[in-house]
Amino acid sequence: MPITRIERLDEGLNELANPENIKGLQESVNYEMLGDGFLHKRTDSEEYGDHVSGASLKTVLAEIFSNSIQQIAPPYYPVHKLSDMVGDFIVLIFGLVAEGYKLYMFYEDSATWVAEEVVISKIEYDADTYLEFSIGDDSVIITDTGENAKNNLPHYFSVDGDGEVQTGDFGVPPPIGKPTVEPLTEYNSEEFEEVEGSNRLGDCGIFQCLYTVVTEEGEESNPSPISNSRVMQFFKKDEIDFSDERWIKKVTVKNLSVPDIAGDVLARLKYFNIYFRIIRYSAGDGAKEFHFSQRVTIFDKTKIGGTTGNAYTLLVESDPSLAVSYEKDIAPIAKHSAETSGIVGLGDVKEKFRLQFDFDYYVPITISNINSKNYVDAIIKMGLRDERQVGGDKIEGLSWGDFDIGGGVLGRPNEIR
Repeated sequence: MPITRIERLDEGLNELANPENIKGLQESVNYEMLGDGFLHKRTDSEEYGDHVSGASLKTVLAEIFSNSIQQIAPPYYPVHKLSDMVGDFIVLIFGLVAEGYKLYMFYEDSATWVAEEVVISKIEYDADTYLEFSIGDDSVIITDTGENAKNNLPHYFSVDGDGEVQTGDFGVPPPIGKPTVEPLTEYNSEEFEEVEGSNRLGDCGIFQCLYTVVTEEGEESNPSPISNSRVMQFFKKDEIDFSDERWIKKVTVKNLSVPDIAGDVLARLKYFNIYFRIIRYSAGDGAKEFHFSQRVTIFDKTKIGGTTGNAYTLLVESDPSLAVSYEKDIAPIAKHSAETSGIVGLGDVKEKFRLQFDFDYYVPITISNINSKNYVDAIIKMGLRDERQVGGDKIEGLSWGDFDIGGGVLGRPNEIR
């Protein structure tokens, strides 16, 4: 084996050039250069985890994971520590305990190493789970890389500014409660404005609205279903040039609700963003987007639909530059992750058709518009047929007996939509 004498060691590592043409090193194992031109051997590894007064980390691990440890995350150094934390970092460890496969966090307090289970809503682990941990700017991003593992969404672990643990998946699901606007059957002068230049929502027409939920950090969901139409076509025209002399002044929107999410994420929800559109006539050649009007504080977080304590009066004209977005989806299933400058990237993404519930049957509905017209509240008739009915196409495999729990009572209502 040829031996090359290296005169100087202070020119760093060179991994690309031919070894015979460099003065420095190509590779250094267990040695480091400290700037004095000499190689210094790194110190031997030491067993870490002894506590000055309580049980060591090794002892606590043995008590929790009596069967096996599967994966250990890199140390997470939170910007804000837990209230009782005296050490600098938290370590997440996944493994098999008596109750099954669990994720735990470990940190030092003044007395000992503390072990607490990390429970993340709608995330389940099993024998096929293989977790991958990525340390972000101020969180641990967790993905499940197991080939046959449950379809767990990417999720995270972090400590907020109040020293509280926050967990969840990425993105906020949209609210499913439709906003309520009371129908208007006759002209009400209090809801209209006839002084040009005064505050108003917009021209007279057909009013519709929707809303999103927003966290205290500013993360916004996809929008809710659209409200029923409120007909406010009480036009008033100038007798000479037929210009408008009446506008919509205000509209009250009720029963805004929060989505069905875990309690820690629910606690972070702070606002509703309300968007509306006013369509002048019931049919036309152009569609109108929903534009932002007001951000309001969430009062009632107790219901995910129906009657709620959230009611607001819209008084602010919408901003045509701020259209509602349907692109704020929850992150898809992925196996790998990385974060830089607060932006999370996901790799090996699996996207598939997903429904809110586990339905036995589903059929896509395709509606074709054969002309250029757009209609408000178009009437669409749909029906379901099983194999016992004749005429037209039937839904393959549909059997109403699957939903009959006896005595003609329809069961499993969550699987009918």
